[in-house]
Amino acid sequence: MVNIDGIENKLLELESFFEKVINSSPGFDDSSYGAGASYGLKSVRNMKDILTKYKKKPQNKLLKYLYTGFTAVTRGVEGFNNHELSEKFNRTCDGIYELSQEINAHIKW
Repeated sequence: MVNIDGIENKLLELESFFEKVINSSPGFDDSSYGAGASYGLKSVRNMKDILTKYKKKPQNKLLKYLYTGFTAVTRGVEGFNNHELSEKFNRTCDGIYELSQEINAHIKW
């Protein structure tokens, strides 16, 4: 069984991070050298919807969506031009690789 609690916690952590970045004070450098915080927040919210569907009716294709969703967040957002913000993003992403590998182990390719 997939670690649903771990996935939920990581999604909540990511959602909180991206919301704080988007709602930061004017003049704060939240620019990114990737797709940015708005893209990250959209991806995370999409993944939350997928996880809700998975909890109701587990399906292999939903696991694939979760797996690719984590990749979309980490590779899509990439990082931020503000060094401190980029470091916070990297710390927030800690554990995503392990969750992705666990999800991948349960996917029937």
